[in-house]
Amino acid sequence: AARVSTSKTIGRKAGAVIGAAIRSENGLKLVGLCATGAHRLTKAITDRRASRHESLVEAHAEDDMQEMHLQAEWVAIPVLTRSTKREDAGGLRSRSQRRGGMMRGVMLAGALAGAGMLSQGAEATIFIRKADGTNVSPAYYTMTFDSHTANYTITLKTLYAPQQDTVYEIHGDGGENIDVVNIDVDGPAAGSPVIVRILSDGAQGVGSVYSVVQHGNAETLLNKVNIKGDLGEVSVQAIGDLTAGGDVTGPIVSTQADNSSRGINSVTAQGDILGDIWAHGGKISLVLAYGAIGDVGNPIEIQAKYGITQISALNGIHADVTTRFGGGTGKLWAMTTTAFDGTLDTEGLMSHPNNGSAGYLYYSQSFTGHVNIGKGFNGAGQYVLLPTGGLKGQITVNADNASGQTWTAPVKIGPNGDPNQVVISGPGYSQSRSSLGGGAVGLVPFGLYSTACTPANGATVDPSAGLKVKLTHYGPVTWQPGFPVSVEKRVKGSNGAWTVQPGVGFTYALDPNDANTLIVSGASGQPGFEGGYQYRIKATSLLKCSVNALPAVLWGADYLFTVNAAPATCAADITGDHLVNIDDLTQVILNWNTPFLPSTADVNHDNHVNIDDLTAVILSWGNCN
Repeated sequence: AARVSTSKTIGRKAGAVIGAAIRSENGLKLVGLCATGAHRLTKAITDRRASRHESLVEAHAEDDMQEMHLQAEWVAIPVLTRSTKREDAGGLRSRSQRRGGMMRGVMLAGALAGAGMLSQGAEATIFIRKADGTNVSPAYYTMTFDSHTANYTITLKTLYAPQQDTVYEIHGDGGENIDVVNIDVDGPAAGSPVIVRILSDGAQGVGSVYSVVQHGNAETLLNKVNIKGDLGEVSVQAIGDLTAGGDVTGPIVSTQADNSSRGINSVTAQGDILGDIWAHGGKISLVLAYGAIGDVGNPIEIQAKYGITQISALNGIHADVTTRFGGGTGKLWAMTTTAFDGTLDTEGLMSHPNNGSAGYLYYSQSFTGHVNIGKGFNGAGQYVLLPTGGLKGQITVNADNASGQTWTAPVKIGPNGDPNQVVISGPGYSQSRSSLGGGAVGLVPFGLYSTACTPANGATVDPSAGLKVKLTHYGPVTWQPGFPVSVEKRVKGSNGAWTVQPGVGFTYALDPNDANTLIVSGASGQPGFEGGYQYRIKATSLLKCSVNALPAVLWGADYLFTVNAAPATCAADITGDHLVNIDDLTQVILNWNTPFLPSTADVNHDNHVNIDDLTAVILSWGNCN
């Protein structure tokens, strides 16, 4: 089952020094294969497979096996691990499956190294080369192998090509896992860059890399990482293209000082991206996951100062994203995914830096997040595309409250080509909030979303105890201490003067389920919104848009609604059935001279139930009008 690439001559020379680690209940045992050639190693492995179900190399997938390359100068012992490939029928494997598969491998080289049978220069299939393919001198780096974790630790130490490019290419072809790559090279801040690449050779390549950290002060670029497993922490001055066949657990941090042309070029995961991605002094070109970005309820941070070109994920983005960290002015070209429940703060949408295509946001299944566009949303070809009824979150345009900013680009709700697609492209749209999904798009300063208010602006309602007014805006609101609105009233149907009502006669609260809505209701012991009146409500200067600048809201018109007068009632209708009849007369008789006052039978409210109440019932006999 194990293939050995070697000639018979090399096999005879190498056979005397090869050992193998074989699993048993007691752990790893070192077995010396003494003598006649590499075929003995092959036989030992295949014999072990026959005797135990749990074996060093799994038989069901030949491409999961690692080849052994035996050459005259060095011995390359494979990492024997489970495959980290995705199953075609089952889609993405779980993180625990992928990580468990990698960590269950047995490193034959570890056993040999532990026994002192291999020198550093001949230990395994990890090679460190220059850009021209020649080996870097071992004097410039250290590499150690931990047989317990089956991981390598590599430290790059020397600026070996001053005034030129010092290139360290770390190559692997046997699924090797690297615990940490320490870039501990000192040198000038510019002119003698250290360029590091971690590259996979062949189908197995490098397994997982758990940490790449720069300690030295030389100008450093992690130019490329291409591995088959997971990628963990990266902290380097400038970062090129990072590609992981598994997850990116991060964090991924560019430590670059303020530089609009540097930062992180790309982070790509065949699985999920689960760690923060920061370029606080630079830019990010691409963040791409074939799984998800972040977890539901556990969002990651993606932050750049000078913009992000694209963020995409097949299985949702759960992240708090800013393209203008620390006062930057960065923009975003595109964000595409199935579901977005995080936050996005950007200066605005931009054209693609290479092909000039217009910027856009596309959430195909769900949008419950919050998007802040700092300036206008009006570029030619720009758009937001949401599913039918998918505007469940908030989009705020001109979040910086800059003067002269507009919103004219379309927000499309429903797929392209759908005749029922709804398009809104400017403030003051009238479509009902529920028909769009329950969310809103607002241009700062926010106006009153009249059709979303309760009662709707201009409506007439019947009186009810504890009547509440819900004033909904196109964006989130807050207010400073005092009364956020003023309430006036006049008699229904009149053109009389408005009478200002005391502010203390009402209570003011933010809807706990909707940051866009202010609730106004009568205070305890106060009449509140009485029947028979028309009411006019105005925003005061204390009612603010809930954005950093806190500008006052800008209602295009006052809010008006009318409360009908309470239905007429008869004091003699003691039973409340809208009739004065024998039932009411009976109540007077039954409560005659009752000591338990007040009583509903006391029709004239003189604290006596007597002949006066009986007379009142008789005089009111019939329908109660």
